[in-house]
Amino acid sequence: MSSNYTIQIYETCSQTIQNSIMKHWFEEWSDSFMKDNISTVEQTKLFYEKIANKLVPIFALVDGNELVGTIRPDYRYGYFSCLFVVPKYRNIGCGKKLIQFVEKEFLAHGIDISTLQCENKLVPYYIKNGYSPTNNPSNKAFDRFCNKKDITLFQKKV
Repeated sequence: MSSNYTIQIYETCSQTIQNSIMKHWFEEWSDSFMKDNISTVEQTKLFYEKIANKLVPIFALVDGNELVGTIRPDYRYGYFSCLFVVPKYRNIGCGKKLIQFVEKEFLAHGIDISTLQCENKLVPYYIKNGYSPTNNPSNKAFDRFCNKKDITLFQKKV
């Protein structure tokens, strides 16, 4: 992996990187956004900038002036979402780098269980990264994800 990779909080990223994040997120998860009546990249950006805060920040893995990937930890629940790696950077450890970053962040915030939910097609990836499927989350905020056919809830002690 490049030694030029840095992890930046969204607000400190260049406008180019911020726009790239929203473009990739919109392309990757457009079906989910459509359910929330979000139908453009600009609407996606406005939505995430409105909800981004210190408890649920957006982090970007950057290579020089190019977006590599993203992740959003939620410090209220020890939960992360929006793990995304740009296709040309996949399968070289960038997703793992982002997960490890968030796990360290959780520990620094006194959180020792990392939780996520994913589509079933991603189950092998999270198992490979030390996560275990659960139907009994340590935090009741995740009960709504349990027993859904297309979603798996994972936890890992960090």
